[in-house]
Amino acid sequence: MKLILKISVIFACLITTQAFGQTYSIQGRDRSSWYIGFGVGGGQGVLDLEGFNEDFSEGGVGFMFKVGGVINNRLLVGFETSAWRYQEDAYAMQFNHYNGMVTFFPFDNAGFFIKGGLGFGVLVIEFDRYHLESSEAGFDIKGGIGYELRLGEAFHLGGEFDFAATTHEDFTTQDGMFLITFSWY
Repeated sequence: MKLILKISVIFACLITTQAFGQTYSIQGRDRSSWYIGFGVGGGQGVLDLEGFNEDFSEGGVGFMFKVGGVINNRLLVGFETSAWRYQEDAYAMQFNHYNGMVTFFPFDNAGFFIKGGLGFGVLVIEFDRYHLESSEAGFDIKGGIGYELRLGEAFHLGGEFDFAATTHEDFTTQDGMFLITFSWY
């Protein structure tokens, strides 16, 4: 997780400096009243049981899907689901997140954004050898930062870092993912 923290700080600094120098403007070009998008990428996860901490620093794959309403050019409110998955020969572990999200674009002339939301998360463990699957749900909080480039009337290509933490009855899970995103407003 230290590597993810270092990379996210560097990513945030780069995005912030780019946000002030970007020349395209969303002023005068209204977004539609809704949005939809998805992202693919990867990252790391941590399973923290009482007295036992498993860090999946080798990394896993990630996916995100989002849909919602556009309040104005700076504010989006919607639903986002994402999953981080780690797999070995004997088992697979997946952290699923289902969150109501608010996304805010603080600058009129740039694609930099921050987002956050609440919802629930589900840990799914699959043991391939025994054909067993177990899952448990818990309270989830999710946040992220990113940057989008407008490449068409409605299409945006972006990159973002998302972090999610889920509290289950006897344990917690956390994951951080870098995603390449494709969005339509």
